[in-house]
Formats: sequence, C-alpha cells, structure tokens
Amino acid sequence: MNYVVLGELATAAGLSAFALVADPLFYLAHETAWNYLAVSDGHVDLTVVLPLRSDAEAAAPGGFTISRALAKTITYRTIATIVDFTTNFVVVGDLVTAAGLSASGFILGPFVYLGHEMVWDRYGSPEERPPELAPPAKLLPAPG
Repeated sequence: MNYVVLGELATAAGLSAFALVADPLFYLAHETAWNYLAVSDGHVDLTVVLPLRSDAEAAAPGGFTISRALAKTITYRTIATIVDFTTNFVVVGDLVTAAGLSASGFILGPFVYLGHEMVWDRYGSPEERPPELAPPAKLLPAPG
C-alpha cells in the first residue's frame, strides 16, 4: 500500500521495513498490557469508562460491556493509527500523504485484528481450548 500511495519504491520499502520490525514489538507490548491489566473473562465493562447512565443505574448489574476482542481492537487500532501517522509524517513530510498512508491501516486494520482475536478466542492455545475443540489424544502403542 505504501508504494501505491507514494509511487516511490525506496521510501515505500523503508516504511514497510520499519513496520516489519516495529509492529510486532508494539503488538507484543499491547498484548502484554492487556494480559496484565484486564480481566480475561471475555467481556470488558465500560460502565466506569463511559458513564452513560446515572450513578444509581450504573451500580445496578448489567452495565455497558463489550467483548474483550472488540475492546482490544479499539485500543490497538487507535494507538497503531497514531504511531503509523506519526511515522509516515516524519518520513514523507506531507500531511495529506501521511494521512493517505495511514488510512489503509485505519480502515483495514481493525477487521484483520478483530478477525485474529475472534479466531484466538475460539481456538486459543491448546491449554485454553474447550474440550470439544481440543485435538484428540494420541494413543501410544502398547509396549511389547
């Protein structure tokens, strides 16, 4: 996408190389923060963050919640778009071009990230899989 917007191979390759190194590090930091700070029960309670109701109503059970995957998608894409735009602007020096480069990640990125989170929630690591999705146990041959 960098090359399509810029039309210059060297700058596009440089931005892509930077992203190849920086994005996994940023992703790791984001995942580490979520695993350390957030409850992993599958939902995030936004009642405290978004007080959409009165205090009496907010104290009642059934506050405003979204899936953990959606909350992670929102936080990741927000921060990633800021980082992408800043990097693009520093490299190309043009506000419109930097916005154009960042737009593809802003538009397509959440779908890719949310899809990844939904697949991970469904299948997870082997220790996290529900019994119906766990691979069948391998039978060892009888000694002898």
